[in-house]
Amino acid sequence: MLREHIDAFSWIYNETKGVHPLVCTHHIYIKEGCNPMCQPQRRMNPTLKDIVKEELQKLLDARFIYPI
Repeated sequence: MLREHIDAFSWIYNETKGVHPLVCTHHIYIKEGCNPMCQPQRRMNPTLKDIVKEELQKLLDARFIYPI
């Protein structure tokens, strides 16, 4: 069945622009009175650093994520 409907899937971030943000928006709900915590940044494997940067740039270009 998946092979019959292969065109229903998007393989590139830019192809999913027809999806409404309310369908795929992620929210983190916290209890009232809880203070947000700031954790230290983790070190990344140097061999994966460029790959992660490329994927993040694709997500930024497609407006799936935005910097805060």
